[in-house]
Amino acid sequence: MEINCKGDKPVLTENLKDEVHIHGVLNIKSDLNLKLISFNSAE
Repeated sequence: MEINCKGDKPVLTENLKDEVHIHGVLNIKSDLNLKLISFNSAE
């Protein structure tokens, strides 16, 4: 997992292995009360 700043917003980058991994990351995001702005596929 990599966290960078783009302007005044943090950008989280991670290679997700499968759908279970995606759900785990989204659950962590919810637990931290973070807002998802975009989700992009590298494929």
